[in-house]
Amino acid sequence: MFAFSSRIFLVALLFCACPLAAQTKAPAAKAPVSSFSGHVTYNPNGIRIERTAAGPARLQTPQIDVSAQVISAAGTFPNYTQVSARGGVNMKLNLPPRGGGAPARIEVKSSSAVLTPSERKLVLRGNLSGFYQVQGGARNTLSGQVATLTYASAGNLIADLEGGARGVILNLPAETLGRADALGAVTIRADRTQYKQGAGTATFSGKARAISKGGPNSFDVAATSFVLTRNPDGSIKTLQTTGRTLVKLDLPPDAPAPGAAAGKPTRVEVAADGAVIDRATSTVTFTGNVKGFYRLTPATGTPQNFDFAGSRAVIRYAPTPAGGNALAGLSVQVSGATVQGPAFNFDF
Repeated sequence: MFAFSSRIFLVALLFCACPLAAQTKAPAAKAPVSSFSGHVTYNPNGIRIERTAAGPARLQTPQIDVSAQVISAAGTFPNYTQVSARGGVNMKLNLPPRGGGAPARIEVKSSSAVLTPSERKLVLRGNLSGFYQVQGGARNTLSGQVATLTYASAGNLIADLEGGARGVILNLPAETLGRADALGAVTIRADRTQYKQGAGTATFSGKARAISKGGPNSFDVAATSFVLTRNPDGSIKTLQTTGRTLVKLDLPPDAPAPGAAAGKPTRVEVAADGAVIDRATSTVTFTGNVKGFYRLTPATGTPQNFDFAGSRAVIRYAPTPAGGNALAGLSVQVSGATVQGPAFNFDF
């Protein structure tokens, strides 16, 4: 074993048994280059790179660029079986799936990282901050305390995130539906998250909550867990909850009569055993022990609450008369229900 402090460039051709190959007239193709920075220790089982007074340890290859207090590579050159880093880790990685396919770009800061190339597996721990993105796909936030990313085959990247005390956070862009009921940017928080590229879903569990920010229509969903599917631009496509669910949202007011002022947004608050939110159709379907209300607030006059309870409720907003709706605006359908509102005035 020996050690020294310097910057070292390892070129695969230098380890070749045929040094004369480089003396031909035709220029040889450049071999992939790896470089190490820091105090390097070699041993029969791998290498260890430690920071120096000049800066952190650093390892650069065509696939990975990582800096940390200490970096270790286990195995024998050039087939290292595992790369680990700890202390102020800053990593940029192109992780290809087994068998070839679009790589995942990972850029993240963490307290430690362990990469197992043969398993296409990366484990990150401690104060995660970054993202991963499969080529051509949406960017996914990496946050929380532990993340395990596995890219076993093309189209099947799975990321498991654990939030710790801070929770896992995913930020979604504002909707660009061109509709009056469009949502602003949405932030999702939960104790744990699992992204499945193959299924196109993200499952949030443990105190899951989604809250919108900005825009005229507020949106707040809390549940034990929910499954998110997204549109190509990263916004919500569907959100399906499990466990007792509370949904609070605003819907645009109905169109006013000619010459009248528009009312304020319609407030809807509903609790149920589960819910499915479909943003394409602006529909929320509640099932199991449904109880809630919607509030109509005219431009002038007193707001009116309409309470309802039942086994199932479907709330829909239609910007125009379509999809079986006789009228545009708010539609509430309740099964096995009771509905209470202000008394009708027939002027008898």
